[in-house]
Amino acid sequence: MTRGEREALSQRICNFYIDSSNNSVKTTVNYFKKQNIPQTTIYNILRKYRQHGTTKYLPKSGRPYKISDKQLDGLVKSVNNRCGLSQRKLGRRFGVHHSTISRTLRKRTSVVIRKRRKAPKMNSEDQESRARKNCGKMYRKLLRGCDYHHNGNYLFWPDLASAHYSNLVKERLHKKNVPFVACQDNPPNVPQARPIETVWALLERKLYENNWEAKNLDALARRIKQKAKELDQ
Repeated sequence: MTRGEREALSQRICNFYIDSSNNSVKTTVNYFKKQNIPQTTIYNILRKYRQHGTTKYLPKSGRPYKISDKQLDGLVKSVNNRCGLSQRKLGRRFGVHHSTISRTLRKRTSVVIRKRRKAPKMNSEDQESRARKNCGKMYRKLLRGCDYHHNGNYLFWPDLASAHYSNLVKERLHKKNVPFVACQDNPPNVPQARPIETVWALLERKLYENNWEAKNLDALARRIKQKAKELDQ
């Protein structure tokens, strides 16, 4: 019997109990026993109705929380806007298993823990050859006569994320006349050739230090400008 069928049966039994049997349990049980409904089921439904006044499923207590609301606030402040945190260390800090940390954040908050991953090494000879070839091509193109970054000339150099080369993005770049590096000419996994990635990492670290949180977009913009100036000092 499905949950919907059980709820419908419970409603039928309670309606008969109220309207037709003059609140007689015995009469109700005898009536539905003739319909091949187990006696225990009828008694359980009537007992629940008489105790709680409803036939619907009631919420159960479930597993008690191992992390209190106050501890949860501290946990959120510890992990919000930060990446690379160890859930095992957080578990030792709060005296719970690391799976409890993961489950608590997933079910009781909107915070997502992102694991820091190292860039893969270029073990493949083909990949290394492609990186050297395309890096040389890129820098020759950028440094030839210093054509770019002067008088409004520029070249957009995305990484190899598939989203950056989607049809929608490429159509937008072509529409705005933005020159960009073609996917086949873009060197793979060469962080040394993209020093801007280091700048973004340093800026992000400064931006969210001491668990700072942005209240609105204007506050975030001011914070970015302030911390960007500190990078030059």
